Amino acid sequence: MKNRINPEVCLVCMPFSSIVRPSIALGLLQGHLDKANISCKTKYANIQFAENIGLKYYTMIGSLAPSDFFLADWMFNKFIFSSEVSDTEDYITRIYESFIIQAYPTMNYNECKNLLLGLKEKSSRFIEDLAIQIIEEKYRIIGSTSSFHQHLASISLFKKIKELDQSITTILGGANCEGKMGLTTHKSYPWVDYVVSGEADEFFTSLISNILNGLEYKNLENSSAVLTPEIRLNNYQEIEAENMFVVSKNLDDLPYSNFDDYFIDLKKSNLSEIVKPALLLESSRGCWWGQKHKCTFCGLNHPKAHYRKKSPDRLLAELDFLEKKYSVSMFEMTDNILSMEYFKEVIPRLNNKEKSRYFFYETKSNLNESHIREMKDAGITWVQPGIESLNTKILKLMNKGVMAWQNIKTLKLARSYGIRLSWNFLWGFPKEDDKWYEEVSEWLPLIEHLQPPSSFLQIRIHRHSTYFNNKEDYNLNLKYLPAFKYVFGLDEVSLIDASYTFKPEGWADPVWDFNDNQYKERPSTSKVGKLIIDWQRSFMKFQLPVLSISEKNEKIEVLDTRKCSYEIQYKIQDLEKDVYISCERMDFKKNIYSEFINKGIDLLEIDLIVETLKKKKLILEIDDRLIALGLRGEIPHLPSRNDFPGGGINQSVIELKNNKTIWEIEETKNEYLSKITSTKLCPTRAHK
Repeated sequence: MKNRINPEVCLVCMPFSSIVRPSIALGLLQGHLDKANISCKTKYANIQFAENIGLKYYTMIGSLAPSDFFLADWMFNKFIFSSEVSDTEDYITRIYESFIIQAYPTMNYNECKNLLLGLKEKSSRFIEDLAIQIIEEKYRIIGSTSSFHQHLASISLFKKIKELDQSITTILGGANCEGKMGLTTHKSYPWVDYVVSGEADEFFTSLISNILNGLEYKNLENSSAVLTPEIRLNNYQEIEAENMFVVSKNLDDLPYSNFDDYFIDLKKSNLSEIVKPALLLESSRGCWWGQKHKCTFCGLNHPKAHYRKKSPDRLLAELDFLEKKYSVSMFEMTDNILSMEYFKEVIPRLNNKEKSRYFFYETKSNLNESHIREMKDAGITWVQPGIESLNTKILKLMNKGVMAWQNIKTLKLARSYGIRLSWNFLWGFPKEDDKWYEEVSEWLPLIEHLQPPSSFLQIRIHRHSTYFNNKEDYNLNLKYLPAFKYVFGLDEVSLIDASYTFKPEGWADPVWDFNDNQYKERPSTSKVGKLIIDWQRSFMKFQLPVLSISEKNEKIEVLDTRKCSYEIQYKIQDLEKDVYISCERMDFKKNIYSEFINKGIDLLEIDLIVETLKKKKLILEIDDRLIALGLRGEIPHLPSRNDFPGGGINQSVIELKNNKTIWEIEETKNEYLSKITSTKLCPTRAHK
């Protein structure tokens, strides 16, 4: 470790970022400063804060509460505003009715109110103590990254630091600072000296060096992505918010992340014994599919953030380096989508019998059996495929580039190979028809033995998405989320400009108003929602539902424990067996029929066999194809939630309210949010 004596730069990871993995954003920035020989310390204030308020409350606010409430930001807004932003009583009442009473049914309103106000007071004291600690350590520059719900924690810290020492320079970046959101932050909070929009890799060291040397940062490459004190003094003349974004050209030129301070701070914490740390690693940025056919609902990437990936040699060298340096073999890959080229160039090289590595990846959902098998052999045990729906008409509206039968195939293959999936079933797309959900409801119980979605979610409109960029075409009048004004205290225009997530006027909002009927005039959508809750409950049991088949003595033996099963155990043989085996190809119905007609089998006989297999619920007809649903051979165990490659908690039981473990509470949240929420619920993405 170098440059550890009297560092001049402090990068701070604020709550409510996950404590089980370091920040890749700050790790990369520290890596850049290391290369420039600029002394730097990364302070993991999130670990300090989790220790301060207790892991159970840190988890409740940072992971369990629906993000639409901005509860994590509300905890830290006391220092920013001289008085309460809005009606605190109403805000807490809505949190109680829509979240607390569902997830913590034994907690009454007064207990909820006292708990939240007490935690908010602790948050304020924490900011005061952290600011004093930073001042005493005599840093000249304080930087923070703001993604998801770290925004007001970072801004509050900066304000308190400025109150104590005006000479310290503050810098804020991250996803919440992109484009117009970053401009609004810079205009609204004058104690934030610099705001960086986009990927700072290629200019961060120049920016820091100029500040340390008392120079302005202007007329330099990429300076258009940096809002400075001078720009504020000039009243933001000639600033075009949407052009305020820069990308790194070559990912191979990036330094390796420096995570030293995460492990130092974790080791000093009394949480160290229960945290099972993982590392964040990126192999690409952007989305290769989005460059071809952008999914209509997705706003993850700024329009300028084109797809780039690391070369295989560079990626594998970085992986080996980080694993050896930190003695950690669990990796959450931050990519939006796995490169298909990696199936030739990278994944075979990850298949190392001498090492037990575990990876999480996001992928496209049209995976074949060789893809799934190779991922499992490489240690990719947990995947978030972009399934999003099980109806081809809806998938077409999304511009997903897949059909429902392909998503079912991915679900089937993942279960067969023991790869755990995280996926969401989205609904509420502009121009969709409720009748399409009736089609899904008719066959959804047949796949009870496959992995259910984490949630059934009404979509939100995200900045940079097709729906946002073309809102007039979809007749969408976009509003900021109702809780936003309770937390951020900005004027109406600024609330819109600061928002990433929007709710179209007239759409139900069951997150903010639990009594709001999200399924109003949508009976078929409601039916699918209830079926998904049943599906999720089936997968919470010790014995998971099974539909397995095995060939013995020219017969297929069937074991079927689904609730819709024809019988629990039985056999099929002769032509019925042959037709079923042909359906395992998931081919077009006409091709399967032709196969047997060419063998001299009568069309009516084939029809009778197919209808029999349908009656036994062994096959599904969808997208003009016949899909065999059974899983062959011994069905492997799925990784448990404690095996998530993105890190976790070592204690087998962390007592929360009602003596539930963190993961049991997470399951409760999944079920509860399936009923009410529109917030994307992946247990991984909230911590990038």
